[in-house]
Amino acid sequence: AEAANKERVAISLMRPPGHHATRSRIMGFCYLNNIAIATASHIEKHPGARAAIIDIDCHHGNGTEDIFRGSESVLYVSLHQSPLYPGTGIESGSNTLNFPLPPGTGETGYLDALRAACEHIADFNPSLLGVSAGFDTFEDDPLTHLKLGTSSYSRIGKILAELNIPAFVVMEGGYSPRLPECVYRFISGLDTNESE
Repeated sequence: AEAANKERVAISLMRPPGHHATRSRIMGFCYLNNIAIATASHIEKHPGARAAIIDIDCHHGNGTEDIFRGSESVLYVSLHQSPLYPGTGIESGSNTLNFPLPPGTGETGYLDALRAACEHIADFNPSLLGVSAGFDTFEDDPLTHLKLGTSSYSRIGKILAELNIPAFVVMEGGYSPRLPECVYRFISGLDTNESE
């Protein structure tokens, strides 16, 4: 998160993912909630700061939502397939916005939801944006049933870049052999100097 204060975007391609881990429980391949730790550290070091987290993993980040539920400093927004593990993320709360998407959702429906999510983030006016970047929304992912193509990730990156908020990206899920291509497209989309 601190790197995003010096650069427009900082990216951590780490594994294992973290967004299912709660304050007291490991689950869903997640041991430490990496994005929550980074965001909480930023808020602690910058009193009065506001941060938004957008979770684009195919699974709902129940741990991140649980950690920040009720916070006035953090907005959590998730786009995810439903029904799907862990079975949460159906309803929204005061600072948690969920966009459950049915199995089979393709690029058009996904990007429509993403644009709506970004409007809420812009209204919140955070000084920092954390991105839980999961790539299991890819059409060939073996664990999920959304239908994004590789070029979809370039478009997702561009939409997030248009928020013009210093951002840091933390890797979450994604289990297709074509994961590197999806990640590359996303990073290219975040770089507004790159063409698609």
